[in-house]
Amino acid sequence: MPATVPAGPTGNAPIDLNILPPEYRPRGTPPGLLWLLLAAALLLATPVGLFLGARGVERRAAPLATDLARLEAARPTPHPASAEDAALAAALGEALEAATALCAVRPTALAERADWPAVATALVPRDPARLTITRLEQSGGEVVVEGYAAAGEDVTSYAQALAASGAVRSVIVAEPTALATVLPGVGPSPVPSSTLAAASATATRAATATRAGTATRAATATRAATATRAATPSPSPTPTRTPTRTPTRTATPIVDVYEPDADAPPPLAPGQPQQRAFGGAGDVDRATLPVRAGYVYHVETGDLALGVDTVLAVLVDGATHENDDAAPGVRHSAVEFLARADGVASVTVTNKGLAGPAAGYRLSAREVRADAYEPDDYRPRPISPWEVQQRTFYPRGDVDRAELPVKAGRLYTVETRNLAVGVDTALSVLVHGALYQNDDVAFGERASRVVFVAQADGVAGITVTNLDQFGPERSYTLTAWEAPAPATASPAPATATATPSPAPATPTAVPPPTPVCQDAYEPDDIIPRLMAVGESRLHTFCPAGDRDRAVFTAKPGYAYRIETTALAIGVDTVLEAQIGTTRLTNDDRSPQNLSSALTVHNATASEAPVYITVWNKGTDGPAAAYTLLVSDAGAGDAYEPDDAAPAAMVPGSAQVRTFYPPGDVDRVSFVAKPGHRYAVHTVCSERPVDTVLTVRLDGAEASNDDRRPGDVCSYAEVQNDGAREAVAQVTVYNDGPYDPLAVYTLHVDDLGATGADAFEPDVASPPTLPLGEAQRRTFFPDGDIDLAVLQVKAGRRYAVSTCGQVSMPPGTPAPPPGGAAGCPALGGGVDTVLLVGGPVRGCTPGGCQSDDAAPGSGRLNSRVEFDASADGRATVTVYNKGAFGAGQVYYILAEEIGPASTPVARGAAPGGAAAPRQARAPKVAGLAAPLPEGTWRTPAPSAGAEGLPLFFRLRLILTEAAP
Repeated sequence: MPATVPAGPTGNAPIDLNILPPEYRPRGTPPGLLWLLLAAALLLATPVGLFLGARGVERRAAPLATDLARLEAARPTPHPASAEDAALAAALGEALEAATALCAVRPTALAERADWPAVATALVPRDPARLTITRLEQSGGEVVVEGYAAAGEDVTSYAQALAASGAVRSVIVAEPTALATVLPGVGPSPVPSSTLAAASATATRAATATRAGTATRAATATRAATATRAATPSPSPTPTRTPTRTPTRTATPIVDVYEPDADAPPPLAPGQPQQRAFGGAGDVDRATLPVRAGYVYHVETGDLALGVDTVLAVLVDGATHENDDAAPGVRHSAVEFLARADGVASVTVTNKGLAGPAAGYRLSAREVRADAYEPDDYRPRPISPWEVQQRTFYPRGDVDRAELPVKAGRLYTVETRNLAVGVDTALSVLVHGALYQNDDVAFGERASRVVFVAQADGVAGITVTNLDQFGPERSYTLTAWEAPAPATASPAPATATATPSPAPATPTAVPPPTPVCQDAYEPDDIIPRLMAVGESRLHTFCPAGDRDRAVFTAKPGYAYRIETTALAIGVDTVLEAQIGTTRLTNDDRSPQNLSSALTVHNATASEAPVYITVWNKGTDGPAAAYTLLVSDAGAGDAYEPDDAAPAAMVPGSAQVRTFYPPGDVDRVSFVAKPGHRYAVHTVCSERPVDTVLTVRLDGAEASNDDRRPGDVCSYAEVQNDGAREAVAQVTVYNDGPYDPLAVYTLHVDDLGATGADAFEPDVASPPTLPLGEAQRRTFFPDGDIDLAVLQVKAGRRYAVSTCGQVSMPPGTPAPPPGGAAGCPALGGGVDTVLLVGGPVRGCTPGGCQSDDAAPGSGRLNSRVEFDASADGRATVTVYNKGAFGAGQVYYILAEEIGPASTPVARGAAPGGAAAPRQARAPKVAGLAAPLPEGTWRTPAPSAGAEGLPLFFRLRLILTEAAP
């Protein structure tokens, strides 16, 4: 025992059992036996518990079965299915089969989106001498094809061949803009009919088996229910009302089949509505509407889904018609306009409300024939006796005019009939100096009627105005008819007598009546009558030799239009206007138009009187009537006179100018800072203005007529390369008509030192890119493409890179990229695509085109390495996939990195083209599949990338292999 344990009494000390022999130790129960006994107990208890639980469930289910039998017995016996129910069930089964078939073919149909072999086959056929491809780029289901062609006909025929190939759904000719069009393609059926037939058969069998199984289970349940009702006595049936389910309206997703429509708006035909949808936030729907001259078009949106609120805009004839809500409290939009000429209107629909798959609406247009006798405001249309003319009051303020030939001694009736709702006519007839007027024929009658007897042969002038509403539906008919004049009362005949009648008196000559002149503004031959701007006056040239004079006040800087209209038969006006010392005269407004028109401009700084004189080269008399009208033509050029002394202009500002009087030339000057680049451009108005721009700075001159094909405005850039400020002289000429309303805006923008690309312009004449030099370039203006040429030697390998900001001025030799200076990442917004052409081979990457040199690194720099196959000049082209602006700066670096990696073909003449390279499929960045040899062709080295004169760009919308 341990020493620490005290000794107890003898006989009470504990015994350590471990020191005993095994046969004398107490025996214990093994653990394995205990687990075995526990498992046996559980096995015995489980059946007993399940039995007791099942008995309890049966006891609780017995009352429920009784109640169910009673309710089944109380339910009225269902009627047999009608023929309509059977037909509906059959239709539902067919719809289930069709849906199952579509689900069966969907995975196969969506497995492949484009048939790349078919695309490659469509791209190959062409004449390389007439059309060459320099760039291919794919984005989703679109492919951009760029290259050069000999003429526009080659581009058109190539685009038509692509559209007819079946591999392309549509071809969009983006460049040149003169050929810009959309060619719809003819694609194959998206899903083979055999696949649909097989899937439909499979779905039919599955649906039949499903209906059979369902019918079997239903029959079994019916027999069980019948047996239960027979075993249980049922009380007398009580009629019960079967509850009906209220249908729940759900938003159905709408597929806008007209998308995408941003670059190629689909046509909208009158009378053919289009179901459109705003699929996502910011979605804008566009369409084109062909219009015809003389027709009124009503474009509107309707059937708007919940939460949709449209805004409609239509651009036609240079004017924009816009509408948000067609009426207070509604969300749909409507625009109405009159087409002045044949053409195409551009329709744009935006959404102010909610967007999503169910945000649908209907876009529609309708066409209404306008007044066939318009325009008649200044040139009345003829009307004959017994003729009926259908007229309308449109647009707002419309006045209808006509001329009726009359004969002496005849009775004439002119009246309006068949007035539409909202029309209230007022009729005026001017004949032989007498004016007849009528508003309403009778009380409550809105039509008008004038009756008169013609005193002599001539023409009656008819004017119809509207005192109510205007619109293409505000119609009426104008008619006139002729009748004999009523006979005057004659004295009763004398009674015959035998007394001879006295001899008749000798007749005496009766002098003709003196004509009465109906000019309310006479006398005005010597002292002119004061006239207001916007006023129209009815004058007559009576008596013979009469001259009419008027005067009005012209505001400083404003222009005014003076004209004679509504000339009676035989009247030929001559118009004269004098302001200050300037005197203007006009005889005929245009050939065969005997009226006159003038525009005067007050170019002074104060108000000035304008004196008007009108005389007649035709016949005089009370019937020689005409109308004199003075209207405001708008503000003139506030910077005149500037022909001799140019007007000063501050860069960053704009000046609104006009080309008036005829032969006007506008001149301005501005101060150019050293090292800064400036953009001078014009923005033309809706009037026909065609500017020609010339900018001179320190002996350098930049000129431009049309900014681009179809844009008659001008754009030019100049740069002050000197060490001090210099004055730039800007001259703007006009290639269009001279008119006070021929307005344009002149802009001068300071691009700053960051915008100074010393190598621009470089498209027509690419500058040289020396080896080891860093050229500082910018992507400005929008769509700018930079070009350069690199002198190469046969048997050497070269590298061209685009880099970010290099810490050295332009022209400074730079170490190779990756050396001390390295090749920094491109700045924000710049994403270059580099293309090298000419006597090159063995390019890395293939196709001699590089988008991102290190994909996934976040660096958007480009780099192309190549071997020179012959002595010559390699053409370097840099595109931008990012933003454009004066601050979008990058550098081009070129270097010779060693001997060529491939041997030079023998027999290659210096400066000539290399021997044909080994056929291989070029790797074009972005394409989802390789294209076969022949799809890509590098231009001839002697011509460079622009060896063919016409650059083109096509956007191919590929045909999808699935719906």
